[in-house]
Amino acid sequence: MKRDGRALDHSILTELRKRGVAAVQSGESPVQVAAALGVNLRTLFRWLALYRRGGWDQLDANKRGGRPPKLDGRALRWIY
Repeated sequence: MKRDGRALDHSILTELRKRGVAAVQSGESPVQVAAALGVNLRTLFRWLALYRRGGWDQLDANKRGGRPPKLDGRALRWIY
C-alpha cells in the first residue's frame, strides 16, 4: 500500500515539510531524510527550494487548486 501526502491534513503536511527541511539543514543526508519521512527525494528537494525562495512560510500547505466553478451563487440559487 502506498502512502500519499494528499490524504494528510494540511497542518500535518506542513509540519512534515518543516521537519524535513530542518533535518537536512542540520546536516543529515537528504536521501536518509526522504526515506525516514516516506517521501520521494525529488519532493524533499522541492521543499528545500521552496524554503530557500521564501522561508518557512512557503512550506505551509495550502488547499489544492481545482477547476473553477462555472456557476456563480446566483445561478445555483436559480437552479435550486
